[in-house]
Amino acid sequence: NDGSDYLSDEYVKEILSDIRQLVSPLDFDIFVLRVMEELSWIEIEERLNLASNTALRKRYQRMRKVLRDYFFDIDNSMLEDYGLS
Repeated sequence: NDGSDYLSDEYVKEILSDIRQLVSPLDFDIFVLRVMEELSWIEIEERLNLASNTALRKRYQRMRKVLRDYFFDIDNSMLEDYGLS
């Protein structure tokens, strides 16, 4: 592997900045905690002091659709490949 498929830190920051502008601040926090920090729904609920992880999951699913439509299909293996996990 020559590293050509690896995203540079600058590009990753750019992507995260774009994501932050596409979704609400709460949705962005949910994204970071779930995908990048790999917290459970209960941990996220506690961290963000939210009442329901069902609503949390619905927000997350809506946000993933926005991101898929705009960027790429986000999954944990791809995030690991690019050093985002």
